[in-house]
Amino acid sequence: MSTPIELHFYNKNNELIKTYKQDRISWDFLKRAVKIRDVNTLDESNIDIITEFVCEFYGNCFSKFGKKANKRTLLKHTDVEQLLAVAGQIITRVMNMMKENGVSLPNVPAATK
Repeated sequence: MSTPIELHFYNKNNELIKTYKQDRISWDFLKRAVKIRDVNTLDESNIDIITEFVCEFYGNCFSKFGKKANKRTLLKHTDVEQLLAVAGQIITRVMNMMKENGVSLPNVPAATK
């Protein structure tokens, strides 16, 4: 079993209130991790993709009131460093697993107009 990827939640006084742990990366995260890895700009759309990616990695367990509340809860109790660190750890682990198993991504030519 791999070392768990941890996400810490803090209260308004910056005190640790909960730690979420996940060590299993499901198959559907392969495609999503590759997609996020290729993001070159940090705009509102990409921030939403990263936020949803982290929420779903932990099984949308941050709120019982649905996806929007789940994202709001995550953003309320974490910071940029936490979100990017978790996303980065997932992506790195996926890429390392691919390398260890001899899986390489094909070089796809850039689209032309």
